[in-house]
Amino acid sequence: MTYVIENSIRRVVPYYKLYQTHIKTRWEGRTLTDVFTKEFGQSESQVNKEIEENKLYVISRCGFKDQSEYKGSDVYTRLIAKNDVICNLKHIHEPEVSDNGIEIVHESDDLLVVNKPPGIPTHPTSSYRYNSVLEILKNDLGIDLWTTHRLDKVTTGILIFGKNKASAVDIMDKISRKDITTKEYFARVKGEFPEGKIRYTCPVFLVNANGGYLMPSTVPLNTTTKFERIKYNSDLDESIVKCFPISGKMHQIRIHLRNLGHPISDDFFYHDSLKNTIEMEIYKHVFLKYPSLDKYSKDDSNDDDTQIGDEEMISFSPLISESIKQDLENLKKQSSERIESYKKGKMCEDCGKELMEPDPKKSSIYLHAFHYKFPEFEFQTSSPSWCDI
Repeated sequence: MTYVIENSIRRVVPYYKLYQTHIKTRWEGRTLTDVFTKEFGQSESQVNKEIEENKLYVISRCGFKDQSEYKGSDVYTRLIAKNDVICNLKHIHEPEVSDNGIEIVHESDDLLVVNKPPGIPTHPTSSYRYNSVLEILKNDLGIDLWTTHRLDKVTTGILIFGKNKASAVDIMDKISRKDITTKEYFARVKGEFPEGKIRYTCPVFLVNANGGYLMPSTVPLNTTTKFERIKYNSDLDESIVKCFPISGKMHQIRIHLRNLGHPISDDFFYHDSLKNTIEMEIYKHVFLKYPSLDKYSKDDSNDDDTQIGDEEMISFSPLISESIKQDLENLKKQSSERIESYKKGKMCEDCGKELMEPDPKKSSIYLHAFHYKFPEFEFQTSSPSWCDI
C-alpha cells in the first residue's frame, strides 16, 4: 500500500484485495448476480465481467472435505446455498480524504487519544481501508494500535486507541459501563431545543439505503440519551445542544435528535430524505404501541437511565407494511442512482472500472465528541467553531 499526499489531500494508490464473505441467510436461493446488483448496487455488466475473469466466484461447503469451487459460467445459474463463501478479487480505489493532520490530544505508554477529523472513518470499512484514522495513524506514527470505540465518518472529536491489546480491552470495558463513563457531545440542531436538561428513551434502528432493509431488525427498547441546551439563535432558528448518550447504539444521537423534531442541521441522512421518511413511518407504529417513547422527560439525576425494562425487545419486521416495502424498493433504486451520479466518466486503465467521486459536501455534520471521562482520567477537546452561533 502507498499513500500519496498532495494539496492537503491523501490518496491511496489503487491495489488488489481478495474478499471472502460468508453468505447471509437472505441470500440463499439467489444467484450471485442478483445479490451483487440488488444488495450492493453494482451494475450487472460489471458483475458479469468479474465472473468471466474469475475475480468473482463461490466456494461451496467451505471448510468441509467435499469443498469445491464454482467459477466462470458455472456461477450464473447456480443458486447460493448454506456454507457458501463468496470470493471477490477487487481492484480497490479508495476515496480520497482531507489531510490536515490528526491532532493528538493525549499519549501515554498505553493509550493514544486524538481529535478525529471529519470525512474519515474510524477503522477500515466499506470502500475505505487504508484511508481510515486507524490505518493512517499506524502508518504515520509507525506503531500498532487497537480501536476501543468508533465515531461515524462524518463525526469529529475524541477517539481513543490502545497501544496494546490489554489497554484497548480495558477502555472498551469502561466505555460499555455507563455507571463509570461519561460521554459528552456537542450538536447543532434545527429549531428551539427545549430548555433545561431532558432525557429521551427510544429504540434505535436505521434503514440501509443500499440494501433497502432494517438494521438491526430487533432491538432493546431502553436506549437512552440525555440532552442539555446550551444556546439558541432565533435568527438562525438553531440550537447548540450537549448530548450524553447513556447507551451506545449506531447513530443513536442523530436518530434521537431527529425523533425529537430537532435533527442535526446539516445531517443529510436524518432530515429531508426518503430514508428519513421511511424510518419515521415505522416509528409511528412504534409510538402507537409505546406512547411513552414519543416524548422526552425532564432529567432527574436520581432516576434510572431507562424508562422500560432492560429485557424488553421490539421487532420491527411486523411493522413493515406493503407501502413501506415499496418505499424501500424505491430507496434502493434512488441509492443506485446516487452512486451512478458519482461516476464522472473516468476509467481505471488497470481494471477498466469507472471511477467515482463522492460528494464532498456530505463528509461532515455538526456533531462532535467533546469530552470522555473515566474514573482515573478524562480527555477533552476545544469546542468546534460551529458552536459559535
